[in-house]
Amino acid sequence: MPNDVEKNLTSINPDNQYLVVNNLYGKITEDPLNIKVIEDNYKGSNSTKVLLDNQVEAFIELGEPSNAFDYKVVASEIADLFDIKVTPIHRLKSNDKQVGIIRRSNAELDQIAITFGQIAKSLYLKIQAGAIEGKPWLDTINRIAATQGPIVDEADFKMILDMPLYLAIRSFTGEITPLRYLKIRKDYTNALLFDFIINQAKRSLDSYTVVVKAAKDPKEPKEPNFGALYSFNSQSSEGLNPDEYVLNTNIVKREDLIKYLFKYYYTDIAEFSKMISDFLPDYQKCLELILKNNYPQGEYQQLLNTILSNLELIKQYELQYNDKTQTNIELTQTNISLQLKAKRDINKVLAKYPEPKVDPVQKEIAEPVVEEGLKLILEPEKKVANQRSGFVNGTLVVLMILVIFGIGIGIGYVIFNISGV
Repeated sequence: MPNDVEKNLTSINPDNQYLVVNNLYGKITEDPLNIKVIEDNYKGSNSTKVLLDNQVEAFIELGEPSNAFDYKVVASEIADLFDIKVTPIHRLKSNDKQVGIIRRSNAELDQIAITFGQIAKSLYLKIQAGAIEGKPWLDTINRIAATQGPIVDEADFKMILDMPLYLAIRSFTGEITPLRYLKIRKDYTNALLFDFIINQAKRSLDSYTVVVKAAKDPKEPKEPNFGALYSFNSQSSEGLNPDEYVLNTNIVKREDLIKYLFKYYYTDIAEFSKMISDFLPDYQKCLELILKNNYPQGEYQQLLNTILSNLELIKQYELQYNDKTQTNIELTQTNISLQLKAKRDINKVLAKYPEPKVDPVQKEIAEPVVEEGLKLILEPEKKVANQRSGFVNGTLVVLMILVIFGIGIGIGYVIFNISGV
C-alpha cells in the first residue's frame, strides 16, 4: 500500500534565506521567514519540523518543482472555500532556488495532535493484552485489512468507514460527550466528502488526527476534537486506479465512498452537500480561479474537470437524499445560514483572484455598441457581389431606424417599395 512519504525531497540549508510566497488579491508577495530547525525527516515523513520566530511550530517540504506541491496548495485553498478544517499550506522558495511548501502545526501551543494511527496501535495493544474488551472487533478489522483489492462487501466497508469513530470513543472514554462525538463525526465525514471532491488519493490513519488539550494534571479533561487536515496526496502520485481511494486501512471504490456516506451519515454531511447543490455555479467559478492561479497552465483543466464531475455527482445524491420533512420556517433558517456561509467563502476567493482588467481599446472592440436603445452587433465585413444589394441593405437599415424613431408612415411605404415587397 502506498505510504505518505513524498519522493526526492531535500533538506533545509541553514545558510539560505527562505521566503513564503502568497497570492494576495492578485499580487504575489514574498515574505522572509525566521526559521529554526527542530527535527529533519520528522517521524520518517521527509518533512522538517521548524520553529517560526522561535514560537510557532511548522513543517517544511522541499524538493524539485512538482505537481505534488501544486496539488497540496490547491487542496488547502479549496478546503478553505468549503469551510473544511485544514492547516493552510503555502509555497516556499529560497535564494538558491529551492522550492517547496510550508504548513503550520494543526495543534495550538496548548494542544497535542495524535494521529489515528497512534491511537489504533495503543488500542490494539490493550485489546490484545486483555486490558479492555474488543477482540471480536479487532479480529474483524484484521481480517478486512488483509483483503486484497477494493472492498466490495457493504458490512466490511461500514466497519472501515466507522473505524476512526470507534477508535476515538474507545480511547477517550469519558472525555467525549454525546455532543462532542457528533462534532467529531461531522468533521470526519465532511473531510471524507471533501477528499472525494478534490480527488484525494488516500486518507490513512496516519494522515489525520485527534487534537487534545495538553493538560499538566492527568485528571484535567483532554477535550478531544477532530484535527485540521494537513496531508494531501494527488491521485497520480499514489499508483492507484482512477476510481480507487485508500480509506483508513483499505482500498475502496470512490463512488462507494459517496454512496455509503450519504446512506449512513447524511445528517452529518447534509449542510456541506446542500451548499454544493445550491451554489454549484459559484463554486465552479471559484475552483477555476484557484486552479488557474496555482496549478500548471497546461494541466489544470484535467483536474478541474474531475473536480466538477465529482461535484455534479454529489448534487445528484443531494437531490435524492434532501430532507423534505423540514418546516418552512426551519428550511428558511437553514437556507439563510448556508447562504451567508457560502457567499462569505466564495467572495473571499473572488477577491483574492480578481479577473484581469480588459484594455480599453480591446473592450471597445469586443463589446457591442449600445446607442439610444438600439443594440448594434459588430460583424466581419462580408464581400458582396452585387453592389446594389449592399446599397439596398444599407438603405434598409437606415430607413428602419427612422421608422423605429417614429419618422412616419410615408418612410415605411418607401422601404417596402425599395425592398421589392
